[in-house]
Amino acid sequence: MKLNHLSEFNKIPTSIHHYSAYKLRFICFSNIWFKILGLSPWTIDTRMLRKNGSADDKNFKSKLSFWGSFYNVLLVIFVLITDIWIIFRLSLVENSTLTLETVTVKLSFVSIICASIIPIIYVFRQKLLVNMNNRFEGVNRILNDCSDHSTDDNNKNYLIFAMTSLLTTIIVILRVLYYLSSAKVFVITLPYFISSWLIVQFVMFLNMIKVRITSVNNTLSQLGTFDNKILLSRESVLSDIFIIKRIYVEICEISDGIMSFFGLPILIVIIIFSIRSIFNLYYIILILIHIQEIDLRLYEYGFFLLRNVFLFLMMTSNATEIIKQNRKTARIINLLIDRYLLDKKIKNKFPEAGFNYRKIQHDRERFARNF
Repeated sequence: MKLNHLSEFNKIPTSIHHYSAYKLRFICFSNIWFKILGLSPWTIDTRMLRKNGSADDKNFKSKLSFWGSFYNVLLVIFVLITDIWIIFRLSLVENSTLTLETVTVKLSFVSIICASIIPIIYVFRQKLLVNMNNRFEGVNRILNDCSDHSTDDNNKNYLIFAMTSLLTTIIVILRVLYYLSSAKVFVITLPYFISSWLIVQFVMFLNMIKVRITSVNNTLSQLGTFDNKILLSRESVLSDIFIIKRIYVEICEISDGIMSFFGLPILIVIIIFSIRSIFNLYYIILILIHIQEIDLRLYEYGFFLLRNVFLFLMMTSNATEIIKQNRKTARIINLLIDRYLLDKKIKNKFPEAGFNYRKIQHDRERFARNF
């Protein structure tokens, strides 16, 4: 893995293209973190972090990495060997008082077998996600060409990253305090660790799609209005319509690619979390029935369920918001066509650019199927 951009954190200029210095640091750190977990075998071009970089370097371009793929394979082998060894050692302990603990470890064994498939999927299909990453950068460049571009960025990616980190840290601490064994904590934690951060990565991609669709809608809403600081000419409006059409089609294709990539991994994660969540709920009920026997596992299982609920809530809310924004696009276009400031030539430009009702309806149905 190439992690040499760690040393360049403090060299990031205050303003690069469409990124802020804080956002640059977050992108670099999250990429390194996902790389360690086997969720980012590709590399990113760090030339944009240099102050003297050329205009062509002002984008985070991703590319395939042999060493990243090799690391993922080694990670899977290490995890499987370590897990089998720990399970075998624990199975030699015959103690009826450890029934629930044994069930926990065996559930973790099944989960880690499933979780081990995820880094392998990334190895064989990383090219798809690399292309989607690079196409996001292309969308950013095209958006900046619009005369009335308005970016509606938000902090949801920071929120989900920070909250998942906090809840995961609490869970690990509680497990260390209860089990007093790094081996048990490792085998119990790792599959859910990888799975939870895969959902985080997926939600971050969903949020990137949502932000860009929202930006398209904001730009469409501002076309030809008196709210603009500069009164747009007819040619400028026509140019923006063509640019927005390209962006919209590109976002639809990006969403298709992301859904294709994450479909199987998300299904695996749902299976992993469902098995463990059912067991956790069962154990919580047992503890509540015998209230005098409360121990650290109650808090551990509680935070585990809380993290799962938070992750799936963020995932479903982002998917729902994308569908809403996509429907909003069709409404805005209908209103824009009826606006008196747009003459017949501009009105006729919408079907030519691909923004007729059938096209919007088709893309809307496509988004609904994806999300």
